[in-house]
Order: sequence, then structure tokens, then C-alpha cells
Amino acid sequence: MHRDMKPTVIETCAIDVGYSNVKYTSGRVAIGGHVEIRAGHFPAVAPVLRNAGFEARPGTTGADGVFVTLGGVRYFAGRGYEFHSSGSDVRSVPDNYCESDQYMALARGAMHYIAQDVGAQQSLVIETLVLGLPLSTFRKYRLTLAARFEGDHILEATGNGQMSCLVQVQKVLVVVQPMGALYQLGTANPTSPVPGWTLVVDVGGGTLDWFVAKDLQPNWIRSGAHKRSMLDCCYAIADKNNPAWKEQPDIIERIDTALRTGADTFEVQSETFRMVEYRDVVNAVLAESVNKMLASVGMTDNLNLVLVTGGGANLFANYLCEKHPEFQGVLRVDPDGLYANVKGFHLMGEIEHSAAR
Repeated sequence: MHRDMKPTVIETCAIDVGYSNVKYTSGRVAIGGHVEIRAGHFPAVAPVLRNAGFEARPGTTGADGVFVTLGGVRYFAGRGYEFHSSGSDVRSVPDNYCESDQYMALARGAMHYIAQDVGAQQSLVIETLVLGLPLSTFRKYRLTLAARFEGDHILEATGNGQMSCLVQVQKVLVVVQPMGALYQLGTANPTSPVPGWTLVVDVGGGTLDWFVAKDLQPNWIRSGAHKRSMLDCCYAIADKNNPAWKEQPDIIERIDTALRTGADTFEVQSETFRMVEYRDVVNAVLAESVNKMLASVGMTDNLNLVLVTGGGANLFANYLCEKHPEFQGVLRVDPDGLYANVKGFHLMGEIEHSAAR
């Protein structure tokens, strides 16, 4: 498919398929006189299309994404997912998430936006693709994940008159998620190297990951992950009101936005819900995650820096400082929490690509 066409070739890109959002990079671009890594994201929801012949009119929001067929099932992945959803799509946190067809559909959604960014029409070659896994699943799935992604990926057109795109991935590098933020931190501050022992806490949608390192060298014994994070905070709030909300991505996204931004309220059907009323149930989730992390990290007196990143960074950092004030002097919230990991993945891919030349 399209192999006779001259493809667009990019050396490195990265994809981070999370439980709340999918983040991706598509190379470097000049912004304000600086060359930066270009990144984007979209919701991690890939509804199954009930009508196999459905198409979206080009230029509409419903066409903002891509169709992906896997195992005879057709998915939609992209920013326009709401126009293809039944309104009831459960987000779960299984250990083998990276082996699921939904994960692949979302990753191909990222490839679609990467192709758009670099102007690829019908054929794209990615020389090095970097993917991330939580620490809890990295050792078990990293080799099978790499093998699954190497090769061809077909991105189906969403409407009449549009062309499908063939993406060829030549090499895949799989890394642990929190390491990306650490690499990004070191590169963003080249004159101020990462000092001594660092604890990176990645507050993601489905998992809380922590990574202990000194001079970018990991201490795997002290590092780990726990399967309760921002999504569970949202579900705890839903359970206090209407458990059926957990199957409605739009409402969970409203709750998640309120948690991440520190908003006072969120709305459902014109009813306003005050976030302060759910502080106890949210803190219960955070307490469990923090306790798991501290039990793994052990003594923390030698930490020179605690970097909190990910979509829930501000919420987690505020809780950590409130309950464990000893961290206040060394704690830093990543200013680019949403993209820190995926940009770090990209940096590791650039290093890997250069070394292979």
C-alpha cells in the first residue's frame, strides 16, 4: 500500500499512550527563535464504531482523527472521538493494557497526528519510535511491545476523498515512563545539572510511577508503580454521586479537569458540584498511593530533588507537602507536566538514533 510513493521520513518521534491522554512528539520546530520538540495530545478513548461503513465529513470535528481496524473491529482514535462514541466507554487499568487493541488504536491515532504535523500524505517512515511503559509492566512487556510496533501500520481515511496513510516503523525503543521527565529536566536546564539523588513522581491517569536515580542512573529497587492515581480520584468522586458516571468519559474528563486545575466546581446537567465536598475521598486515594511510594523509596533524607510531573502533578504535590512537610524544600512541580515524559522519550530516541549511525 503506497510503497511506490516517495515517503516522508522522520528520524525520531515518541508516543505515550496513557489512561487519560495520549501524548506524542513529531520532531523539532522553531518557536520564538528556539528549536523545541513539537508535542500534542488527545483523549485516550477509542470507541468501537457500531456502523462499519460510517464516514465523517472532511473538515468537521468528527473527522479529527483516524479509523483503525484491528481483529475485524473498527475503532476511532482522535480529538473527535465524542462524535463516534455511544457515550458509555469504560476506562480500565489492566496490566496488559499495552497488548490491547485499544492501545494500538490510540497509538495509531498518535501516528495520524504525527503524519499531519510533518506533512506526510500517503506514506510515512519513522526510523526510531520511542514508547513508554509503567515500571510495574516494563520488564514483562517491553520486548513484545517493541515487536508489535515494528513494521507497517495502516491509518484509514475518515471521509470520502481522503487517502489512507501507510506508516512504517523501522525501530522501536521502549523506556520506563518516569525516566522521560528526568531526561527532559536535564536538557531543559543544561547549565544546572540534575543534583545528586532525584525522585521523579509521575502522576498519571491510571498509575502512579516513581523513579529514583542519581546522575540519571536508576536505583530500580527503590523505584516502582501503583495502579491507583488520577482516574481513581475521579472514580471516587463519581461513586459519591452516580457510579454510572464512571462509564461516561465526558463527565470523568470534567472531574479530572477540575482536579488538575484546582477548580472549585464542576457541572453535570446544569448542577454545580463543589470540589471541597470530595476532598476526603480524593485524599484517601492519594494517601494509598503515597504510602505505597514511600514504602518502596525507603529513607528519603538523601533526596536532593523531588520532581512531580504528569497531569495530576499539582494535586499530588499539594497533598504531599501537606502530609509530609519535610519534602517542601526539595519538591518541584514540573512546569510542563503533561508533555515532560513524552519529550524526554523523544530525547532518548534522538540519542539512540545518533548512536546507531
